[in-house]
Amino acid sequence: MISKDNIVVSVVQEFYASLRD
Repeated sequence: MISKDNIVVSVVQEFYASLRD
């Protein structure tokens, strides 16, 4: 089961990637 922290990290990484694009 994916922990909530892992989900948060994934969302932040995707958000950061979109900012840097």
